[in-house]
Amino acid sequence: MDWVHKLPSALARMDEDAKLYRVIVEVTDDSLEEVKAFIMARNGKIFRELSIISALVLELPPDVLQDLAKMGQVKKISIDTKSRALLKNDT
Repeated sequence: MDWVHKLPSALARMDEDAKLYRVIVEVTDDSLEEVKAFIMARNGKIFRELSIISALVLELPPDVLQDLAKMGQVKKISIDTKSRALLKNDT
C-alpha cells in the first residue's frame, strides 16, 4: 500500500508550522512495540494503547508523519478529534 493512502487528506496537507499532531495509528498485529519505539525515538508522546484494535493514540511532530506512514507496520493514521453524540429526544 502506498503510504499516502494511510493518511487522511487533512494530514497529507500538513501544516509545517504546527508543533504537534494528535493522531490514532492503527498497526499490524504484533507490531505495537516496534511502532512505540519509533515514536519515542522521534520525540513523540504516546497517550493510550488500544490493544483491542492494535492502535496507539499519540502526539508527534509533523515532520515525522510521513516516516511513520512509510512504515510497513502502520495500516492507517487518523486524526484524533473529540466528538459528541447527537441524540434526538423523542419525548
